[in-house]
Parts: sequence; structure tokens; C-alpha cells
Amino acid sequence: MFSGAIIVSSSVTSHACVKIRVVVLTALIVTIVASIVKDHHGVLTAKGGTKLPTDRVPCILIDMRCLQANVRSLNTSRSLLELTALDHQSKMMLLQETWALKGMTDLKDFLPPLFKQRVNQEGGGVAIFVLKTAKIVPLNQYDVKDREAVWADVMTGQVRSVVGSVYIAPGQVKQLDVFREQLGEICRDFPRVIVGMDANARHPL
Repeated sequence: MFSGAIIVSSSVTSHACVKIRVVVLTALIVTIVASIVKDHHGVLTAKGGTKLPTDRVPCILIDMRCLQANVRSLNTSRSLLELTALDHQSKMMLLQETWALKGMTDLKDFLPPLFKQRVNQEGGGVAIFVLKTAKIVPLNQYDVKDREAVWADVMTGQVRSVVGSVYIAPGQVKQLDVFREQLGEICRDFPRVIVGMDANARHPL
């Protein structure tokens, strides 16, 4: 399947059989478990700062704190996001359903975000925020029209990884298959990939 991919999601994945409960802002706070893969393939699902059992991906634990959240409008969630990121010392935020943005989009202590919004439609939208101490390079070559996903090459401290924020609307099961193909392509190009997503579905990745 995928080489060195970590999926952080509000959904259930058959690989790790994980169900994540909705919390404040439907946020999942995780300490990312970054993987270094040697001749093995698989998908690791991270939850609550622990490495879930898997016999497919050998991992090295690296402190890379990430917040994944379906915020249902960044316009109304900005203050709570800033407090949550500070409380959990998040170095990166992968957000879904940012909705149409109004006014300033910057968050305290974070660089200006990478966004992808729906065109002439309400709802949806994805974003990547990283701390001002990090480095981020957009990976526009993986951008696909009408697909709510944004990708970047991020370096925090000595840890470098490709990260993506992905949103799949309810009922769009075929988009999960398209996402699988896209993730496979990215994993062939990069050794370490982290995805924060809201898939609105139960589907085997």
C-alpha cells in the first residue's frame, strides 16, 4: 500500500480499527509518530500521542506535535484554536471545513497558512498552519481541481515531513479511492508523509 504514511483522522480505518470520539472543535490532538521505513509498506494511524499496534511499519518516535481538527468555520474558531494549540504545544495544525474566510486568517505564533477553498460553494475548505519557527514549502504539483486537499513540505526542528490536510464531503466515497491514488503517488516521492483528514466515511484505506 503506502510507504511511510501516517493518517490522522476523525474517521475509522480498517487497517488499525480505530474509532476516534468527537471532542472540542471535533479536534484530535496527537503527538505525531514519524516513521522511517525500510523495505516495508503500510499505513500507521496515530491517536492521542501513542503508536497503535501494527506489524507493517517499523517506526522511530519523534516529537512532532500536530493538531487535526474539523473547525466548522475558522472565522468563529480562531481564538479557541490559538488556546488549544498553546495548551498542547502544537507545532502544526491540519484543519478541515475552514469555510469561506473573512478578514485576517493568521493565528498567533503561526506562519500565514496554506489554504484551499471551495470555488463558488459554501462550506468545506482545508488549511495547514505551522509555527513561525518552522519552514514550509507548498507542494502545488499535487493540487487537483475540485479536490479539497493541500500539501506541503514542512520542517520543524530537525524533523522533515510532507504533510497534507484533506476533506472529503459526506457521501463522496469515490473521492476516497481518488485520495488513495494521490497518497500512493506522494508516498512514492517522499519517505515520510503525515495526513490530517476528515473523511466523513468508513472506508478501508
